[in-house]
Amino acid sequence: MSVDSWSMSQREFTHPKIPAGNLPPTYAVNIPVLFLRGTADQTSPEIGVALMKNRLPQTKVINYEGAGHWIMYEEKENVVKDVLAWLSESNLMTKL
Repeated sequence: MSVDSWSMSQREFTHPKIPAGNLPPTYAVNIPVLFLRGTADQTSPEIGVALMKNRLPQTKVINYEGAGHWIMYEEKENVVKDVLAWLSESNLMTKL
């Protein structure tokens, strides 16, 4: 799947005031983001993750090999461990 066809298929998920595909190429949000992804989850293809990382450069992606869309159920122990580690690494635990 190409970047263009994936972007076009995601129109319903765009901001209502910004037409799909019209964000400037330099638009990026500089905040820490954790993206947990099952490699068997068809709703988060690698091309979509790459596009997200372009817009959210501080994104940390954790892939769960063979897991599907329900990673919090399928990999619950690893998800808890990884989220807590990321919160600590990002110094977000001190802000809670």
